Amino acid sequence: MEQKLEHLTSSELRALIAELRPLEVCDLVEREHQVLAGRQMLESLSERLRQAKTEARAAHRQLCSWRLSHPLRTRLHYWGWMPSRFLAERESGKSRLETEVLQLTQRVYLAAEHAKKIEREVEVQIQLEQASVRERIAELEYLWQTRVAQEQMARKQTQEPDSNLSPFMTRKLMREMKAQDLRLAEPGHTSAGSSHNTGTVTEPKSYGR
Repeated sequence: MEQKLEHLTSSELRALIAELRPLEVCDLVEREHQVLAGRQMLESLSERLRQAKTEARAAHRQLCSWRLSHPLRTRLHYWGWMPSRFLAERESGKSRLETEVLQLTQRVYLAAEHAKKIEREVEVQIQLEQASVRERIAELEYLWQTRVAQEQMARKQTQEPDSNLSPFMTRKLMREMKAQDLRLAEPGHTSAGSSHNTGTVTEPKSYGR
């Protein structure tokens, strides 16, 4: 397997990583049956709590409205002289709804804690299951980064002209060219060199005998 990876390009490695990469843990937690069941129970209890609160507020308003509309009968009822059946039923219903609100509030709290516990347990389980895969992906990502750097270096070397001369040979060649320029600049060197190059022969002077 490792030998095959050494021959893969950066693009092929990236495709392999994408193929091996698992879904995010949070996404898998959202799909877990136990998590969904716990949240459904929490939503159901929360909805019942909202309805109970609404009914309790309505019963309280109705009771207050009746007391304001019937002040004498209200006083007689509470004094015990003339009990009102209507008032007694409304007070009993209001008390029942308030008790239900308290009970549902506690159940909603417990259901929320239970749902959170299930989510944490499922998350830990998924992380353990994905540990080996994610470790392998981390190794492949490091290899991919290395391969990208190698390919970039190869492209750079291909684009730049290659010099066959080492720095030492380059300096030696420059010294020789400078020395040649100095010799050509010496006095008389040019005329002698020119006579030699043109092939002209200087005729010897004749002396009288």
